[in-house]
Amino acid sequence: MSIFKLIPSFTFILLFTSLSFVNAQLKEEYLPGTIAMNSGETLFGFIKSENLDRANTTVNFKKLLSDKKSILLKDSLVSSVNFNNGETFVVLHIMPDSQQDSVSLFARLIVKGKASMYKTMYLKDEMYVIVRDGITYPLQPNTLESGEMEVTNHFYRFYLKSALQLDELVTMIDEVTYSRESFVKLVTEYNKRVSSENTLINIKYKPIHFTIIEMGGGQSSKDNYEIYFRGLYRSYFPYISRSTSLNIGVQYYQYNYQEYNYFANANFSRKLFAIPIQLQQNLLNKWFRPYLSTGINLSYISDVNEAGLDYRNVSSGFQQNYGFNLIFSAGIEVDIIKGFMARAEYRFEDYTHPRLFGVGYHF
Repeated sequence: MSIFKLIPSFTFILLFTSLSFVNAQLKEEYLPGTIAMNSGETLFGFIKSENLDRANTTVNFKKLLSDKKSILLKDSLVSSVNFNNGETFVVLHIMPDSQQDSVSLFARLIVKGKASMYKTMYLKDEMYVIVRDGITYPLQPNTLESGEMEVTNHFYRFYLKSALQLDELVTMIDEVTYSRESFVKLVTEYNKRVSSENTLINIKYKPIHFTIIEMGGGQSSKDNYEIYFRGLYRSYFPYISRSTSLNIGVQYYQYNYQEYNYFANANFSRKLFAIPIQLQQNLLNKWFRPYLSTGINLSYISDVNEAGLDYRNVSSGFQQNYGFNLIFSAGIEVDIIKGFMARAEYRFEDYTHPRLFGVGYHF
């Protein structure tokens, strides 16, 4: 029996054994903090930190980090979420100009003062909110709605003038563009002129890096099989996304296959050397991670028979047997134990590869 027929079975064994030995590469993160409830109660424990300000209406809470299950709290019960690292989220009740009723949203505190500024998400768009004297002023970006020919004006400059009622700021507001930096500058200037505190909340998230060494293979038929070796440097940028990574590496593939000609079967060996740059989007951030990936590589490919001769008339030169090519892949990564991982993947890189199965180690 070919060793490559055993690879899928081996991979599924790894899937099941990993249920007991979870070591997620960039798992969901629970950070210490407190939750202020509308009832006046304060909860102390660990809070899921991911994407609270991205249209979420619930927050996950654990009393102990070791708790297997979290408590799901609706925004209607919560007043604010405060992490020990200084990050604060509050539940704001706002009335966007496209709604007749108010909506409740988690919002991240950016500037604290007499006029405070928050960032949240509404209808898939980032939105900023200014709160002064308990009144919320939504700053929606002007948008081009689906099926419409004209940009919808959400009058964010009008709301800025209503929130920051100082004649000295009118000219600045008339010229302001829709950006975080512009709004922070305006709110800071307002707080300064009214002799208020002005605290800029700037939590820095460091990139997270992994080096991955991997090997594996696949088989499409009895006589067609492939082996590969791969080294990747993977980087996550949590402030942007905890599920998207940049992957740069070196790869070697050897695809042995049989092709028929007029006289007999010809055995060929295709060798691919590649330096890929890929973006990988994890669909789950757990020990079991389905993903989609795309990118570009710089590669060199050779395709010869057993005698070292090329009967396939592959031309030599740039964008012939070497050059830049697109990459598309979809697969599953599974963490096993202490840095070891398994992978199953469909991949197009210079050519369509057999279904690939591999094991690797990340550190």
